[in-house]
Amino acid sequence: MIKYNLSYTLTYIKKYNRIYNWLNGEYVEFDDVSHPFLNIIKNNINNFDKFKYQEVDDDFNWLLENKFIVKEQKEIHDIILNKVIDNNSDKYLQLTLLPVQMACNFACTYCYEDREQKSRMGDTQQDIIFKYIQNIKNLEYLQIEWFGGEPMLNVDFILNFSKVIQEYSNSNNINYRGSMTTNAYYLNKDNFIKLFNNDRWYRRKS
Repeated sequence: MIKYNLSYTLTYIKKYNRIYNWLNGEYVEFDDVSHPFLNIIKNNINNFDKFKYQEVDDDFNWLLENKFIVKEQKEIHDIILNKVIDNNSDKYLQLTLLPVQMACNFACTYCYEDREQKSRMGDTQQDIIFKYIQNIKNLEYLQIEWFGGEPMLNVDFILNFSKVIQEYSNSNNINYRGSMTTNAYYLNKDNFIKLFNNDRWYRRKS
């Protein structure tokens, strides 16, 4: 009989009975504290048998497909290795953009960011970055991380540029992912909806 193991890429958030897989960004949250997988996680059990939940295999199969469960850890090693190889090829581009440089609306005593800095990215920077992206001929994967400072201080630039990038990616069959590091002060309902509708933050090739 086949034995299974927990992927070593899991983080268990006990407060919410949530398991996050940092390999692929998937997570699962359990309402039923008696769920067999939750018991496996809590007790860090490896070499376990295939289980059923409420007499069906659906949960197990989903966990297996999304690499929460593996037959052997080599599966995870191979995925990570392939990602490293891809990330060092001309098929993959990851950009970290600072639309306000180091400016921030907070003044935390422990932080190096600059509350007084007024520079902002605009049309000139957008044109330069976009032309750079266009010049990569074999691009298949594009990731943009909005960073700072507090990037939401220039949210209009982010919305406009994200729309341009999304349209370009869709037209050229490019997998595009956007992400942001923010203190969330300006992430109100209106801005959240605009970001979500404008970018969708993650598209897969159809």
